[in-house]
Amino acid sequence: MSLATLHTDAHRRLTTFRGYPARLATRVATGVAVRVFRLNPAAAVDMHAWHTRADQVDVPPPDDLVSDGRALSFALIGIATKRPLFLIGALAALAALPFLILSKLL
Repeated sequence: MSLATLHTDAHRRLTTFRGYPARLATRVATGVAVRVFRLNPAAAVDMHAWHTRADQVDVPPPDDLVSDGRALSFALIGIATKRPLFLIGALAALAALPFLILSKLL
């Protein structure tokens, strides 16, 4: 095995490792949007695609993505797309809150 092959393999693994938080946050946000907000899975995929493509700030979202109470799902998927570690940290803090309250009371 040559040094170039080892470097390419290490680079591929590092790229995969760096993309893991984004994939995890997108999967969690899509699951929450589908289960909690009762969003159609196809609409969640469309929202993720819009956030991935929207590079400019001045591009308004299509009305079908934010109408009918879909604004919360749209914002959640946007946070997962643009700031995945922020979403993962917020969800971990939300999950840890009952344990922190119980430890303070006991």
